[in-house]
Amino acid sequence: MVTKAEAETMLNEGDRIAQTVATRRPKEHVPYVGVGVLTALVIPGFDLFDRMTWGWVTIAIAIAGYCACMTYFGSRRWIAVRERSLE
Repeated sequence: MVTKAEAETMLNEGDRIAQTVATRRPKEHVPYVGVGVLTALVIPGFDLFDRMTWGWVTIAIAIAGYCACMTYFGSRRWIAVRERSLE
């Protein structure tokens, strides 16, 4: 038989683990917002600067954005779900 105090302790531990999982998972909206902001900043440059030069700048920004996305998702710890014994 589980006492009330033990049950509360188990529930609190479960809440703590759930919060840890939530903070470690990648937030997919972050890169998409970044891509939207970069697009909004890059497109007007084709009207303001030489198109050939700005095209190379855009390619460099795209490569940097790709590296930033891969670094972001790579730095997140993926959590493996496994069955646990009840012993």
